[in-house]
Amino acid sequence: KLPMRRVSLAEYREHKKICEETLKKHGMTLETENWYPKLPASVKEELYISYSIVTRFQLQQEKDFFDVEVHVLRIADSVIITNPFELYIEYGMRMRARCKARQVLIAQLACDSLGYLPTEAAVRGGGYSAIVASNKVGPEGGTLLVSHSVEIANNLFE
Repeated sequence: KLPMRRVSLAEYREHKKICEETLKKHGMTLETENWYPKLPASVKEELYISYSIVTRFQLQQEKDFFDVEVHVLRIADSVIITNPFELYIEYGMRMRARCKARQVLIAQLACDSLGYLPTEAAVRGGGYSAIVASNKVGPEGGTLLVSHSVEIANNLFE
């Protein structure tokens, strides 16, 4: 389980307003069942970030963690570590530095697709892959993912 990257109340209010204004133009409201797929493709593209933030805020009212599937396979002196993220390279470097294996291969976007996993520096710097709409898990979860993956891998060398 990795902690969900949370949307602030201010972010939610800002993006909810954007969604409401757009939906009003198309004769819908946030209460309209399954409203996002009903929008024209060009509007969905324009509204994607706001939609992601509004739905994340709603989801975080129900849960705090994402279940994440990780696999580690040892082959001789090497390991393959899987995860469902598109990792910033720093996480892979941390895993390689702490693993007992001579070679560490990391398979990303395996067993699911939970989006980008940004580092603290990436979140501070901004950019599409570091905004809350593009991540389900934040830097704290990245640190936990590294620790857990390395622990599993190193246990295979006991």
